[in-house]
Amino acid sequence: MIYESAYDTTVGSLIDTRKLVDPLKKAITMGFSQYKHLDLIVGSSVEPIFIMGLNTAEEKIPAFNHPFILEDNDNTYLFTDIRPYVKKTSHIDVKDTSTYIKVGSEFEYQKVRAILNLGLLETGPKVFDRVTKFSMMVFGAWIAGSIATTYGLTPEERMKVNLVSMYHYLALHTDKVDNHTRTKFIGIITTASPAPLRFVSETIDGINIDSKDIMEFAENIKQAVDNAKIKDLNSGVLLSILGKGWYGTNAVESVGIALEHLPTWHGILYVVTTTRNYKYSMISKTADMLTKVNKKDYIRMMNNILDEYVD
Repeated sequence: MIYESAYDTTVGSLIDTRKLVDPLKKAITMGFSQYKHLDLIVGSSVEPIFIMGLNTAEEKIPAFNHPFILEDNDNTYLFTDIRPYVKKTSHIDVKDTSTYIKVGSEFEYQKVRAILNLGLLETGPKVFDRVTKFSMMVFGAWIAGSIATTYGLTPEERMKVNLVSMYHYLALHTDKVDNHTRTKFIGIITTASPAPLRFVSETIDGINIDSKDIMEFAENIKQAVDNAKIKDLNSGVLLSILGKGWYGTNAVESVGIALEHLPTWHGILYVVTTTRNYKYSMISKTADMLTKVNKKDYIRMMNNILDEYVD
């Protein structure tokens, strides 16, 4: 399966969202702020709504950290809670965030993630096709570096973790991985890795090829490395290691979700490559270690994707 909602993921599914449904449905009936779409283009299939806390309809809605999908009366809504970042003001220009936003980098992350989640819902994972290579390389190198440092792995073992991580990232783009898709993924990974094709193939051959969740991901890493040093690696340990990779709001929870939810991963990667606030995070440092051309291309192509959804 493809994780369309952050709340479908292993970490996100632990969050009780039942308390959101009735207040959001009531707010739909009462009406939201006139700025509810910000500057986003509203398509025909999904309506994006930003909860800003500017009117009484939103007062009873509990706080929530991740974009929430709600279907009501044959309509699909994508709600994003930005109340922690909104100034109490009567003058708002949605194209000038300084008029209503007080925490710019955090708001940028939430808005970007909401746009990408909208894109995923409307067009599927192909919305990320233009930015696959760089984001896959950062994903793999960051996870491999973190695990290798924690367990003292050899360069060869570190490379195996990198390859398995890139494979996991690619698997998130499809409902089910068959042998044909596996072969395709091996080719993509080989073009992005210094490892020879034979090494890549042998590493991937030994794992569950349809791995999607973080429990399977941890098992695949152990299977590929085959070293007693990492015998304790499981989803919980993996989250404790990787949760330090970013330091935004709800960082550990967001990183855990990003391991399965493409909009969250790209939201994090975009803000660490475009703002100075996160430049000391491990994900940012990993992105900087890759070629600058790739990073610049990623930012340019991400901006092109985001511009398609903004008026």
